[in-house]
Amino acid sequence: MKYLVRSLKYFVFLCGLLLALIWIMTISYPEAAGIDYWAMVRAQLFSKEGVWLSVGVVLLAAAYPRFGFISSHIGGCDIVRDALRIDNAMMTSGFKLIEEGEGIRVYRAMGPILRLTMMFEDRIEVRAEEDGVVITGLRRQVVRIAIRLKGYMHNSRYEN
Repeated sequence: MKYLVRSLKYFVFLCGLLLALIWIMTISYPEAAGIDYWAMVRAQLFSKEGVWLSVGVVLLAAAYPRFGFISSHIGGCDIVRDALRIDNAMMTSGFKLIEEGEGIRVYRAMGPILRLTMMFEDRIEVRAEEDGVVITGLRRQVVRIAIRLKGYMHNSRYEN
């Protein structure tokens, strides 16, 4: 069910982006002056290229949850001992702690604009494993946080 919801969110986002691009084309071309916006949308989407573009949007939205979310393993990090480092890495990336449990910490984006840019798929989960932690969430954010946390862990030897 989560896969379907993510896919539908991305489909709506891509459709909005497509309509915005058609609107920009409508207002930027002088020969399009006086043409109705929805007539332009119909002309663009029901042409041969528009049909292929629509198929591409559907396929991309269907595949997005598969490649848009990842898990990253950080070795040598303990979720209890290094909680402050994890919190700092998350805070500097724009996330705040919303839930803490046995071997798991859950974060959400701090601001509404950041949440909106991530289509409200801003949940980052840090789980304890026997040899480190696993960060799960939106690919772009997980990669940034993992790099930052690895740097914090590497530089921890200079503390004290």
